[in-house]
Amino acid sequence: MQTQLPVNRFSVGFWNEADKAWELLPSRVFWDGRYGAIEAETGHASGVYALLWLQRGDALSTSAGDSIRIAVDYELLNANPAPYVKEGRTMVPLRLVAGRLKADLNWTGSEQRIDLVRGLDTVQLWVGKPDVMKNKKPLLVSDQSAIVAPEIVNGTTYVPLRLISEAFGVKVAWDGVTKTVYIQNY
Repeated sequence: MQTQLPVNRFSVGFWNEADKAWELLPSRVFWDGRYGAIEAETGHASGVYALLWLQRGDALSTSAGDSIRIAVDYELLNANPAPYVKEGRTMVPLRLVAGRLKADLNWTGSEQRIDLVRGLDTVQLWVGKPDVMKNKKPLLVSDQSAIVAPEIVNGTTYVPLRLISEAFGVKVAWDGVTKTVYIQNY
């Protein structure tokens, strides 16, 4: 990749053999100044794909910017309101994560307590407190300083994504180039 070129000049193309031409696919280029990644949406299962550099200045792709993306089982979610980082932890809207983890959500307003139930496991958290219980026992994590308390921002309750996911045994990975949190829910 020629790193001195603006990333909006790159796109993914699929070779359409019938038309003998490249089809430009909806795609995004991510570049952090050192590493890059590209993703594209396509209905084509197999064929010839290429990373194309375009002569014209059409904005066909964008860089990651500061937004955090969430993908569950490789499906990008429309997180609205948006996630954010607090003390190095990705905070996500509670209803979004509960729904995608297939967990039932119960709220006890008098205690500001969140109960997430998935299968036989119950995870309890409290807004403004770093306490986390799993099946009525304190949740043990390797780094206790990694626990960030849930909080309410503009009427939305946010919880630390990795903590909740891993409490249910779900794998979580971070891609710093695309600023995407990948959750494997299976």
